Amino acid sequence: MTYPLILLGDPLTRDYTSFIGKVLSTSIGIGRVDLRIGQPIQDSEILNLILSKYYHSTRQAANELGFSYTFEINVLFNNDIKHQKDWSVVFKVKSEPTTLDLPDITIEMEDEIPQETKIHRNHTSKFYPVVAVGGTFDHIHDGHKILLSMAVFLTKQKLIIGVTGSKLLENKKFAEVLQKYSARQQSVIDFLKMLLNVTLEFYEINDVCGPTGFLKNINALVVSEESSKGGTFVNNYRKERAFPQLNITEIKVIRGDGKEESDVNNNWKGKLSSTDIREREYKRLKYNHE
Repeated sequence: MTYPLILLGDPLTRDYTSFIGKVLSTSIGIGRVDLRIGQPIQDSEILNLILSKYYHSTRQAANELGFSYTFEINVLFNNDIKHQKDWSVVFKVKSEPTTLDLPDITIEMEDEIPQETKIHRNHTSKFYPVVAVGGTFDHIHDGHKILLSMAVFLTKQKLIIGVTGSKLLENKKFAEVLQKYSARQQSVIDFLKMLLNVTLEFYEINDVCGPTGFLKNINALVVSEESSKGGTFVNNYRKERAFPQLNITEIKVIRGDGKEESDVNNNWKGKLSSTDIREREYKRLKYNHE
């Protein structure tokens, strides 16, 4: 399978939303697109804003152009783009210089790129030797990828990943098409292989705390804003067992249309949750068997 890469030269100061739509309109029929941030990112808040914005805008453009809900989007950063072998073509804005060593298959396109005024800080974040993150990761989607990207960005050595066990998911909607544990774990591995190089360690989650409840040597826990109360519960549990408290980092996984703030109604136009994807998969399978 081949697919294009779109280079986002300077998303801290420029807005590539229309450029992405232009590229996708010339690439109808593909099943995946990768985006690559052109300059090194050292600030977790900046990265969070960029990831949220471009997963959102790319998904919205793909939906408007009629791409399937299974269309795959990956936003890459701080990695060597030469290690990827499956890009059919790399798209970049013609007027933008780059220090990246681009493949030969590069197409430069003329386009007007507006100035980005919302992203203005770029400080060095605090990083942690061992970071933990957890989730169901069923039919891995854009929100999962933002959460995992932020977790691996903050990790210096080892990322502990908890994947919810099947027994805790029996009452999920459309459980008939819920992926097996092994498939969900593999999808996380496949995605993280494209990002920074840290050691991965997986555990099956069968209770509220998962590995943070029995692994003492963890420094930080990455959670979404929607599950921030879980971080407080974990630290209280660890305190009772004389375990070190975890630094809790809350990630903005979902944004409203064009807004920096998380939408109070969790309203990302075009967003698909795991439940949404399972519902579509269930209906697709049911239709095919009728």
